[in-house]
Amino acid sequence: MTGALDEPAVPLALLTSVVEAVHAAGGKVAVHCQTAEGTRNAVLAGADSLEHGMHLDPALLDRMAAQGTAFVPTLSLRREGGRDAGTGAERAP
Repeated sequence: MTGALDEPAVPLALLTSVVEAVHAAGGKVAVHCQTAEGTRNAVLAGADSLEHGMHLDPALLDRMAAQGTAFVPTLSLRREGGRDAGTGAERAP
């Protein structure tokens, strides 16, 4: 599985360079964020959206609003019996 929670975040300088290059070409950048550092770096780099945005520091919300960064949080639903509603997979209690 890629993007494990213990993998280091993309460094801020590198992510900023990517965001600037994509924006210069007229594109938008969505960043898959599963750590506090990764989420912070995505906001500071000027990403257009945070996918998951786990451990988002509320202090970054004003900056996100000012630069128009969208937040796409993860939602996990559980059915009776502890199965994930989206996949049917068994979930830990």
